[in-house]
Amino acid sequence: MEGRKRNPVFPAAEALAPAAGPKRAPGMIEKAAPERAPGMIEKAGPEGVPGAVWVQQAGQAPGPFSAGAAVIYITGGARSGKSTLAEAIAKGWDRALYIATARALDPEMVQRVAAHRARRPAHWRTFEGCRGLAEAVEGWQGGVLLDCVTNLLTNLMLDMPVDWEHPRPEFVQEAQGLALAELEGLMGAVRRQGNPLVLVSNEVGLGLVPDYPLGRAFRDGAGWVNQRLAQLADQVYFCVSGIPLRLK
Repeated sequence: MEGRKRNPVFPAAEALAPAAGPKRAPGMIEKAAPERAPGMIEKAGPEGVPGAVWVQQAGQAPGPFSAGAAVIYITGGARSGKSTLAEAIAKGWDRALYIATARALDPEMVQRVAAHRARRPAHWRTFEGCRGLAEAVEGWQGGVLLDCVTNLLTNLMLDMPVDWEHPRPEFVQEAQGLALAELEGLMGAVRRQGNPLVLVSNEVGLGLVPDYPLGRAFRDGAGWVNQRLAQLADQVYFCVSGIPLRLK
């Protein structure tokens, strides 16, 4: 499209860029634009063009967060572009700490973990685990990216000495509590240190109801954890087919 520059980092995000709309029809009422949402960061557009809130090109890294630390929560389905967006944001930081929560317990997961490691910049620091997250960022000065929340919840659930073939509501509540204790502790730590944080999760409640008890327990637990994180975050994105949609 002539006159619009392409986004080299996250091309699909061009769909979020403002386009010229039709002329106002007779009788059409104009509404004032909403005030800037908390945590929204503005940056100059190309060649000094006033520009724009960075969400309009959501894949662009928002830079060093000079306006203060922000917690960004990104969710979506499998292969929706969640990690691509999160890593594009993190590449704009001077320093990045990547918290990897997955466990490579089978050949397929080994390949997935290896692919994630290979695409991360060599200068990024990495912490692998799902416990002690607040302690892991103690004294760190730079951005923090956690990928992903649902792997963290899975591991904590499987570590619990309970029978997930016959789950009870209190089992799911305990797992939620364990996950949120880690994640809220991490959020508190990075906020105190003035660091930005990106949390990646999976939206698991849009498909078929799982046909086994552990799957249903996980779906419910992930839904409640995701709701809480979205409430606490400064910015929330939902990725669909590689396009990030801002929800908050």
